[in-house]
Amino acid sequence: TGRVIDPDHVVARRFVGPIGEFCALLTAELTSGATGGATSGQPSRSPEWMAGWVRAEAQAQVAISAVISDDSMCEPAVSRLLTSAAVRPGTHLVVASSMPIRDVEWFGSNGEGVTVHSNRGANGIDGVISTGIGVALGSARPTVVLLGDIAMCHESSSLTALARRHLDLAIVVVDNDGGAIFSFLPQATALSDEQFEQLFGTPHGTDIVALAAAHGLPAVTVESPAELLAAVHRNGPCVVRVASDRAANVACHGRLHAAVAAAVSVPASMAPPVRVPVQVQVQGD
Repeated sequence: TGRVIDPDHVVARRFVGPIGEFCALLTAELTSGATGGATSGQPSRSPEWMAGWVRAEAQAQVAISAVISDDSMCEPAVSRLLTSAAVRPGTHLVVASSMPIRDVEWFGSNGEGVTVHSNRGANGIDGVISTGIGVALGSARPTVVLLGDIAMCHESSSLTALARRHLDLAIVVVDNDGGAIFSFLPQATALSDEQFEQLFGTPHGTDIVALAAAHGLPAVTVESPAELLAAVHRNGPCVVRVASDRAANVACHGRLHAAVAAAVSVPASMAPPVRVPVQVQVQGD
């Protein structure tokens, strides 16, 4: 659109134009070969460059698993479990904005068979449950919605008559009684606890299980990975609550970030070899 959105004045170069055309030009640049130019289709990055990224990803996954124990129910652990091979094959996962989508991106597993969906409403958290219902109906496959307590309260009207639908839809609510993402921002330490809670934490005190029960939905609070898997694997619509603490969540993220940073900062010559499965697809003439 040509509109400048750069309040900190950090953008060095701007491109204004049709997105498709820009992507086509960018793709040509990224696939230009050393001898054949933009039409050769050969990657310009060296095998060592790609191997370094693959190695770093494998090292990061090992570090994340080491921090998240088998019995952990921290918020990153929930995202990791719901994207793992432990869930039923063919499961669709609908992820809300704010912390859930970030935790799935940062700490999600590489489990095959899980299709991840996400969309952003006008306020960021609109339409998450409705999207999950649509995905479950359209795919006729087990579907899990991962969202926070504020998103759940914001769209509780979508629970209306859901109990009468024959859907394998598990709504997993990470309940930290407020807006957890703001605890990662500077205002969390710049304001007094009372001011922060009033303006950003916004605790609501809603009983998520009772809210679901009011709509005739089976609802349960789980306290272990095994309980979480058992709850999302049940047939029919249900609500699964995972209790969380915002301060503990910040600390957990700090440990994970530090562990990943330490793991991928090891020089390649010192890092142990990691075997990663690779799938190659070749198209003939």
